[in-house]
Amino acid sequence: MLLYLGLDPSRYQTNLPILHYPVIRIEPRMHQKPSDWQEITHLLIISQSAVKLWPFFEHKKILAIGDATAAACKKQGVTPLV
Repeated sequence: MLLYLGLDPSRYQTNLPILHYPVIRIEPRMHQKPSDWQEITHLLIISQSAVKLWPFFEHKKILAIGDATAAACKKQGVTPLV
């Protein structure tokens, strides 16, 4: 059996049975920038789902965890560090 901790096990190819147990939670998108936005220099994006939920990327260095997250950033027009 394979324990899958991500959000979408459908893209993982295996002959083993999959136990899907996501360890992150998706929250609604922020509709305004945090009050200390000017002091923030980097954003660490940990999932491809988070890219869709975070609308504010301008003038920040984006760090993406993993290739799928980086690809999602690129679809939004952002080139991250991986």
